[in-house]
Amino acid sequence: MDKEISRSGNADPAVLFFAFGEVGSTVYRSQVVSVVARLSERLPARLVQLLSFRRYFDPAMKKVLAEEWDGMRGVLGDPPIAVSVLPNRLDPALSGPLVLRALRSSIPPSPVIAHCRGSWAAAAGLAVKKRWPGMKVLFDARGARVEEIQMTGQAARYARLARRLEGRACLESDAIVCVTGRLADYLAESYGADPARMTVTPAGFDETRFGFDSEARESRRRALGVGNRPVFVFCGGWDPWQAVPLNAGLLRAICDIEPDAFVLGLSQDADRIDRIFEAEGIESGSRRVLRVPFEQVPSYLCAADAAVVLREPSVVNRVASPVKFAEYQGCGLPAAVSEDLGDAARIVTDAGSGVVYRGDLARTARDLVELARADRDDPSRRAARAGRAAGRLSVGANIDVLERLYRSLSTA
Repeated sequence: MDKEISRSGNADPAVLFFAFGEVGSTVYRSQVVSVVARLSERLPARLVQLLSFRRYFDPAMKKVLAEEWDGMRGVLGDPPIAVSVLPNRLDPALSGPLVLRALRSSIPPSPVIAHCRGSWAAAAGLAVKKRWPGMKVLFDARGARVEEIQMTGQAARYARLARRLEGRACLESDAIVCVTGRLADYLAESYGADPARMTVTPAGFDETRFGFDSEARESRRRALGVGNRPVFVFCGGWDPWQAVPLNAGLLRAICDIEPDAFVLGLSQDADRIDRIFEAEGIESGSRRVLRVPFEQVPSYLCAADAAVVLREPSVVNRVASPVKFAEYQGCGLPAAVSEDLGDAARIVTDAGSGVVYRGDLARTARDLVELARADRDDPSRRAARAGRAAGRLSVGANIDVLERLYRSLSTA
């Protein structure tokens, strides 16, 4: 990266992408690694991975890091810069000198953009900025972090720290990107963030991995042994905001309407999800919940006929942009979404790419089954839907927006 940046001089901004934690998750691969890889095709870009002391020196984490780093080498070109910082229960600004020391050998000439994913990363980036004249900080807001902490029952002092960090990121960063328009409104109302400094870029799917592939569809359906049965898929985990019982209820309602329906679950918490499906009354011969490698997820989504992503009303969900929703759309799947789930209801309504749940499971099930049937009668509908999503919800579409924003910041 150093040579690339030197050649670029002041013509192109160099991007240091700060991420805190998340290593090893599917979200990390799709929303961090893929994004940095795509950025590096256009601009000098380097991933700065912040890890708490405990995780940095933990033998198990060292193994995960080694595997992740090895997998990234061919994707990113330059390996990430790993930085050990103070525990996440302390203000990351205190780790500013540690981060700066780790970056000194890789400091590029100006202009430099620190793209900070989340408020913890932004706190570290803002601390570095104080010692690094000319650097601009972009706060990448991914959701309502304080409410997420409260919803998961973590300590009140942790929520108070999160509120301070989120407020500081909103007020001191040079620009803010938000995953939904509702998140932008929330940050403006909660912290006084300037709407003029905010840009909306949804959580995007990697269009080099996700898309409608008819051959992959037929191959995966044969492996699943579903024949011509319509397949309805749920992807997700056990986080409280993911409302697994509500999604299971919709899938059961679908089975009541379409007796031949097959329910497919994809989750790292496969056993728990399967127990919920069983409790909801979805028969064992009509369901399968799998834990599959990230690289195989696109083929499973291609094998499905429709998807569900319902959420209960909450601040966390009102401002959210679920990655799985984008991936569903990227594979051309019609999706059932809750009316208060980020911008999803508006997106599926505008694009005709799904149905909106407004409290009536039976009606939502009927509408989704009808969409799935229409797609099976005319397979070209899915390919067209996937193409529209690529222009609106993909990593590539987001990179276009980010590049313009970086260049604007570098000359401001």
